[in-house]
Amino acid sequence: MCYAVHIATEVPCKTRPWSKENRNFSIDDLHDEGIKKQFSKPYIYYLSSYEGCGCGFFQEYECIGDEELPEDLLKIDREERRRTKEDIGKLVELLNEILERGNEVELFVCWEGDYKVPPKRRLELTPADLLGSGLPLEELDWVLIRK
Repeated sequence: MCYAVHIATEVPCKTRPWSKENRNFSIDDLHDEGIKKQFSKPYIYYLSSYEGCGCGFFQEYECIGDEELPEDLLKIDREERRRTKEDIGKLVELLNEILERGNEVELFVCWEGDYKVPPKRRLELTPADLLGSGLPLEELDWVLIRK
């Protein structure tokens, strides 16, 4: 199962579809109408990391420094961490761009398909609060993002 990360805004955003060839950060139109109940803003988008879903925004395990692992696995882990950090940076850039045109952004994290499950936590953060090696969020977090 994969993480789903959605944002809702007061202003429309230009979409950038995910590409299997490029494995790029993307912002796409809404995939499932069920997510609408989580948001008060009219423009809702699905965000994808390099993995094509929300999973690449999070670090689920850590192997760096584990001398028991073969070098090829450590190399893969380092690359995944680099991509995660890069995609979080792109997410923060996107949020800052949106906030230049609107007052706030709503963000919701859930498992794919759990779009109607109510949030467990409600947070208020700035885009800079999201920077790091993995999003500081959990499943069913609803976040109000302001400058």
